[in-house]
Amino acid sequence: MNSKTITLLKRILKAKKLSLSLLIAIIVLIFSFNQGFSFNAFLPQQNLGKELTGKVSKVIDGDTIELLAKENPYHHITKLKIRLYGIDAPELKQAYGKEAKEFLSALVLKQEVSLIIENKDKYDRFVSTLFLKGQDINKEMVKNGYAHAYESFSKKYLAEQANAKIFKLGLWQDERVMSPSEFRMLKNEASLFFFKR
Repeated sequence: MNSKTITLLKRILKAKKLSLSLLIAIIVLIFSFNQGFSFNAFLPQQNLGKELTGKVSKVIDGDTIELLAKENPYHHITKLKIRLYGIDAPELKQAYGKEAKEFLSALVLKQEVSLIIENKDKYDRFVSTLFLKGQDINKEMVKNGYAHAYESFSKKYLAEQANAKIFKLGLWQDERVMSPSEFRMLKNEASLFFFKR
């Protein structure tokens, strides 16, 4: 908590005009916003490794979507950011980045999908395998050359990547293919160099 928050709480306590339960509720609310409140906090952790269903409301890039999820057993709608498991699509400013986003959009945007939650990443996104009518969408992205198999995290889609390379599909048409992780690293190095000058 920052000093302004602490000062405010001290004033509230001195005024003694609030009940203890209301004060506790205010503290919890302030703390949750200071910690980066997220609707994901309402999704029970026991759902990891389980199936979730919902409608794709937005495609952010070639490996990230926004899902309007129906949470079981309550069936209330929650907006979740989902990172597709085992694949790494080109960044939007990278060659084939926009094409990857468009391909994923054509497959799943506004569609009812299901997903298997594998884990959570450092950005608080659910990392998941996405399915549309039983079809593994993560696999389709790699198979058609719009994403790399993300070997650092999974060996799951290496065969599909090998076929896409052989047949020069999607990004594999480019002679100078750069993995998204290399692209991000170079971009970070460039920005560090710029700020050091």
